[in-house]
Amino acid sequence: MNANACLAVILVNWRNAADTIECLETLLRSSINLHAIVCDNASGDGSVETLKRWASGTEQVTLNNRTLRHLTGSQLDRPIPFDHLAPGETLPEGPSSPLTILETGDNLGYAGGNNAGLRLALKNPHISHFWLLNNDTVVEPSTAQAILACFEKRPALGIVGAQLRLYDEPAKLQMQGALSFDKWTGRALGIGAGLSVSDALPAATIESRADFICGASMAVSRAFLEQVGLMEERYFLYYEEVDWAVRARGRFELGYCPDAIVYHKEGASAGSSSKKDQRSALSDYHHTRSRLIFSRLHYPLLMPLYFGYGIALAGKRLVNGQFAKAAAILRASAGMRFKPASGK
Repeated sequence: MNANACLAVILVNWRNAADTIECLETLLRSSINLHAIVCDNASGDGSVETLKRWASGTEQVTLNNRTLRHLTGSQLDRPIPFDHLAPGETLPEGPSSPLTILETGDNLGYAGGNNAGLRLALKNPHISHFWLLNNDTVVEPSTAQAILACFEKRPALGIVGAQLRLYDEPAKLQMQGALSFDKWTGRALGIGAGLSVSDALPAATIESRADFICGASMAVSRAFLEQVGLMEERYFLYYEEVDWAVRARGRFELGYCPDAIVYHKEGASAGSSSKKDQRSALSDYHHTRSRLIFSRLHYPLLMPLYFGYGIALAGKRLVNGQFAKAAAILRASAGMRFKPASGK
């Protein structure tokens, strides 16, 4: 029944089936037909079987946030038609069901997991747009349609972001879909971060300041993928979005769709809070590693500055008694110092 849907939505799951199901519960209530593709990065915790039971109608879920219960107010018909692809399996003509559960066979990280879904979705010629959505989100039923409308109005757009609200504080913005980027330090700041929804900045202001779109909700066109290519898999986590934006410069515009509303739990998988002191050691490690890979690929002359920033951050972690985080940053820095970024 979804064979001719023009939007594919890709979620990467790693040991977090509960969040993924909660996201799907809202996503599959969208006002338009779509293809949801869940890419499981070798969770090894029964996630795939849990997802299959939920789609079959034998596993129930309740939205945890009472403020957002309206998103699941209507009955979601189940069983939901789905395809299950074991590692190495594919669909020659791409997805045709509302849901595809794709086992990637390994923990490929953010870029690798999303690319697995993109490769599958690209096989279906009816799919014109591809929405990369974090699995720790829930969405309004009109969000998917709003994203497509934004692309339709402005064909020059390559990447479109959504209004990201905090899941636990729905009246507050995580950011307005995009970030500014300081190439001298590799640091990024969410535009509109912390504002109340009522005080949101105009879309034109967001786009004038945007250097890249936040990966928690990032939609791209088929033309973008064909010309710019898939995400860079040398990053395991972080910097994939800014890398994509840098590669797209001069060919595609960045857009912000304020009517596309997404509620985000913020870094449920890796502990990647927007507050740097609250990041996990794993998050610190991958932030440091990916920042250095990005510099090597795009701004090699700035590598010393990026190293210096990492060392300074490690020192701050030590002063604050965060020894595991400091060690993670230093380990990532040492691993990149003499090792050039290898090819895929």
